Amino acid sequence: DLTVMLMVLNSTVGDTAIPGHDYILGSQNITFMYDESSNISSTPCANVTLLDDDIPENHLYVTIGLYVASIDSSDVLIVPGKNLTTILILDDDHGILVGFNERVVLVNEAENQSINICGYLTSLTGIWKTNLSSILVVTNSTAEDMEDYIISNYKITFWSWRTPGSTRWCVTVLIFDDNIVEDLEELTLKLVSTNPLVTVVLNSSLITVNFTEDLTDYVEIEMQYSFLSVIESNSTATVCAVINSGVLEKSVAVNMVTHPTTAIEGRDYIGGVFTLVFTPGQSSNGNNLQCIDLIIIDDHEFEFDERLSITLNSTPEFASVVRISPTKRELLLLILEIPTTDTIQIGMEKTFYQEVEGET
Repeated sequence: DLTVMLMVLNSTVGDTAIPGHDYILGSQNITFMYDESSNISSTPCANVTLLDDDIPENHLYVTIGLYVASIDSSDVLIVPGKNLTTILILDDDHGILVGFNERVVLVNEAENQSINICGYLTSLTGIWKTNLSSILVVTNSTAEDMEDYIISNYKITFWSWRTPGSTRWCVTVLIFDDNIVEDLEELTLKLVSTNPLVTVVLNSSLITVNFTEDLTDYVEIEMQYSFLSVIESNSTATVCAVINSGVLEKSVAVNMVTHPTTAIEGRDYIGGVFTLVFTPGQSSNGNNLQCIDLIIIDDHEFEFDERLSITLNSTPEFASVVRISPTKRELLLLILEIPTTDTIQIGMEKTFYQEVEGET
């Protein structure tokens, strides 16, 4: 029988494991038993027991050397270059860094789709033997839970024994179309750690889901008329906008803006920007009118008829859900003069003729 000895070389540069704290080396002697039939029996081994201290720390190293322990050392030769072995002890208590790869996700609510919100390992500073979890927290939302979306599980679990970028961990968000006209909605989620071994990277901790509206949820608004005339002495002209298509479930606003042509603002009329508010329940099926009373100034002077235009514009706040009709977005207002007792007004019978050439 020949015996060799294992010894821990604590003096080796890089050794960081502490005996009795990180590992225990069992029997230090390895004996090769003589067997007359085969000279050597099975390969003998010694056990090194690794101890889990449950403390996050860097990877540890321990180097073990092989030495002759036989009475007659000349019977054993240690192979040069194979007299040392290094054990790398991986710390499974080490934390991981996680976060979102995306900052903003766009979804169209009309598609009634599901999207995945995924967390990623941003770096791997160790391995971990148990599944580690983080929690999704809603930090800001104009979208309504159970009406615009459903998140069935707010926990993102990072399964053990993975590497950075190789696997993503996700939860599913269901998106619903509420079939109403509303402002653009958003849902902001934050990745929060409830485990000391999981660190969320600060600048990758938030993700925002923007809900875009279905085109069928838009309302189209237009001028009631493209042309309107009013007698100067009437003092006001009623100008209206109407909903051409769509149904409102919340209030929206549009602006009417006056533009002088031959009529002079402040002398012939009081112009400006006028806001019209359409309220829930109004639709193209009825009750769809909103009007302004434009003040007309009677200067008591005889003059030619005067004109101004009024345009209909969407407001920035509701530009995403209100469309202005491209064919009826402008009204031409004609202010008619009042004839006095000693004057008469003469005008063309028609303002436009269409005839075939060669005719009278």
